[in-house]
Amino acid sequence: MNEAEKILVIFLSGALAVFLVVGIISLIWVIRILKSVKKITDRADEVGEIVEDSIRSLSSLKFLGTIIEIVNSVRFNSKRR
Repeated sequence: MNEAEKILVIFLSGALAVFLVVGIISLIWVIRILKSVKKITDRADEVGEIVEDSIRSLSSLKFLGTIIEIVNSVRFNSKRR
């Protein structure tokens, strides 16, 4: 190998090493970001379940309120007669 080929091999080896290190660091950051996103989506899912349960409770209360109104109206109408 002549001198130019040796320099080119050294330069390309160094560039490859730099790209590998940058790639590994980038991959680690991406994994950390994905873990954070997973935690956020899990929390959002928990909040969604809480909201869903609350809405179910409210709909049950509304149904109970409607029944009470019907019973009261029947009682009120029966007292008028």
